[in-house]
Amino acid sequence: MKYGVGIDVSKGKSTISILSIEGEIIEMPFDIKHDLADLSSLDEKLSKFPKEDIKIVLEQTGTYHLPILSYLLEKGYCVIAENALKIKKYLDRSLRKAKNDNKDSLKLAEYTCDNWYKLNLMH
Repeated sequence: MKYGVGIDVSKGKSTISILSIEGEIIEMPFDIKHDLADLSSLDEKLSKFPKEDIKIVLEQTGTYHLPILSYLLEKGYCVIAENALKIKKYLDRSLRKAKNDNKDSLKLAEYTCDNWYKLNLMH
């Protein structure tokens, strides 16, 4: 099975969701700080899945996304730092109005699954 991971990046923390490519929620949104302990716990969660079956999308956010991007690439994950405008257009497809990190991370995971075969790899 293939999995999409969506990461909504903020200053100092990220909200993460994991979906199967079939749309099943594997991990409800959860927060991590951009410190070694929390990044290690994320790696531990992701290590349950074969790396070739995971794609991770996060939005380019100036420099806020760099710690988590660097860490995940170093660990050998397929990570795509997607253009913010492209993500905004995708998120705007829905009727939702309010900004919410949990919903955004789920939408990013959905974006990852919807675009599984088209995503450009960072590594």
